[in-house]
Amino acid sequence: MLSDACRPFVRLEGTQCDGHSDDTSSLQRTLHSCGTLHIDEGANCTTRPLVLPSSSWIHLERGGVLQAAHRVDWPDGGSNDATPMLSSSGTHNLTITGGGVMDGRGEEWWAPWPISKLLPDSWRPKLLELTAVESVRLLDFTIVNPARFAIDIVGGRDYIIHRLKIRAPNFQIAPNTDGIDIAATNVHVRQVDVANGDDSICIKSPAANVLVEDSVVRNGNGLVVGTAYDVAIHNVTFRNCTALDTTFGCHIKFHPPEAGAVSNVTFEDITISQTAASTWRRVLHGDHAGYALGIHMNDQGRRRQLSWLTSAVRVANVTYRRVRAEGIFAGEFYCGTGELACVGLQFEDVHINASRGGCRFENAFGSSDQVTPPSCALQSQVKQWRSPFALGLLEGLAGVGCLVLALCYCLGLGHGTFEGCRRRKEKVAVQQPLL
Repeated sequence: MLSDACRPFVRLEGTQCDGHSDDTSSLQRTLHSCGTLHIDEGANCTTRPLVLPSSSWIHLERGGVLQAAHRVDWPDGGSNDATPMLSSSGTHNLTITGGGVMDGRGEEWWAPWPISKLLPDSWRPKLLELTAVESVRLLDFTIVNPARFAIDIVGGRDYIIHRLKIRAPNFQIAPNTDGIDIAATNVHVRQVDVANGDDSICIKSPAANVLVEDSVVRNGNGLVVGTAYDVAIHNVTFRNCTALDTTFGCHIKFHPPEAGAVSNVTFEDITISQTAASTWRRVLHGDHAGYALGIHMNDQGRRRQLSWLTSAVRVANVTYRRVRAEGIFAGEFYCGTGELACVGLQFEDVHINASRGGCRFENAFGSSDQVTPPSCALQSQVKQWRSPFALGLLEGLAGVGCLVLALCYCLGLGHGTFEGCRRRKEKVAVQQPLL
């Protein structure tokens, strides 16, 4: 028979889990003394930061809610990052299950764009942060409105993440609300549905033996590899996934001074559908318009950084297989020169219906079979290389011009902004000097 301390948390108006009472002490005490935290249907438990010990299990019944305390009640992180809503470090055997909801109350933390760009991301708490944790199961629950990242996995191994739903507004409302960030070994993500305001499912470093399959990403930055310092990312597969109106479909990104290696990454059986809305979300922010497939090794796909240097990350053996995409721009592959060129790329049965632009390659080489449009066919060897300094400078100037035009468009001072940006970009591509 369960002791009173270990019984499920139920809604008791004015006392417990009523959506207003602070339940932090009771929740934390139950985790430490019982190892199991059960939130019943109808309960709405409010908490400040909780720490998960080894061998703990949180179960959220369908109709049960675990929500963050109000921002005014959140502890001050001082010079450190804000304390996550749920966290665990150096532990093992953690489980979170059930059909209930975790609510980060991010609307109390998000600042409107462009004010949000002046504030550090670290002052907003992540919802779930797991550091060097082993043997984790995250199953069946929903996360809404994380103030920052929804799930951040930093080291550790043996993760099973199945049937999660993550919801946050787009980045202009909810900046840097990554869905699932993964830096771990032996990770299986299956049947997740992420709609958010930044990287949807993102592989960071170190990571190895990661499989993401049967999943849907919406409105954010799509299926992503990068960024990370001391890069070691190997054996990653995205399979049978759909990207709906994401700015990027399949996106590999790094920037200086990041260094290391990425190898054996596969995107297969991928469906990408992008509208003008996904493009404008970034163009109005001064960034690239986005694309279906791409690799950016000098600016993460952000033109506003005006970088003429590339990262020192070696990218090799990236495969795109059975990809179907509908959108505005097909792809951009910008890699470093010499030993930092992207090599061993493979396009197999890749068909992109791009209304305004095909693929552009810079020091990216490999093989192609059954690829449309023709501009997306890869070169098999180096034929020429362009000055990264000149490329970065010209692209940067083009980006500044696009931002000015976009602002004019917003103010009703001009039309055809989007097409003007694209033409300017294409002109830069033609005029890049060769060495």
